[in-house]
Amino acid sequence: MFTAFFIAVIGNITYLTTRSPKWDWLGVASVEVGVTCCTIGTHTGPLWAKPIWGIWWTWDAKTHCRLILWLLYVS
Repeated sequence: MFTAFFIAVIGNITYLTTRSPKWDWLGVASVEVGVTCCTIGTHTGPLWAKPIWGIWWTWDAKTHCRLILWLLYVS
């Protein structure tokens, strides 16, 4: 997920400097892959977290970053 979003950033910055549509397509495709992976991870995470941690959701920095990143890209 983070790799896909990093590729999107690179593609979008390169698009802004070159105005070549292929970089814009790379950015859009990377965001779609990243949002899909983030959605799957966010929805399936509580399935294994409950038996291991004893709670459905833990409020740590990594989980917060993933949730905020997902909300930003989905909106």
